[in-house]
Amino acid sequence: EDSALPSLDSSLSRFTFDGSDLRGHRDGPLEVAIFDAPAGLCVDDDEGLFIADSGSATVRHVSKEGLVRTIAGCPYRKGCTDGPLGKGLLDHPCAVALAAGKRLLIADSAAHCVRMLHLDGLE
Repeated sequence: EDSALPSLDSSLSRFTFDGSDLRGHRDGPLEVAIFDAPAGLCVDDDEGLFIADSGSATVRHVSKEGLVRTIAGCPYRKGCTDGPLGKGLLDHPCAVALAAGKRLLIADSAAHCVRMLHLDGLE
């Protein structure tokens, strides 16, 4: 399965594909970042992307500058536990959506729930 990720130019007018056929979990510049089954995505107010990375049980953010970072879940530690980054667990995040009040909704299909992440303070 291809783990390449679509990214947007700043005008949101076209998609290009970044990534590779490698599967895994690595944050950093988009050129070296690795995803494992990116499933759902949404665009944030700053022209970045939130990505439900189902295979690694995480939610990732790609800034408009192309920096990838994990914002929810622990790579390859599946579960359904609330908590801060490094403690809270996701099972199979498959979709993300922005909600009012700087919140991100995360559909976690294997956990049979929708989780909410407060985005305040995520810098």
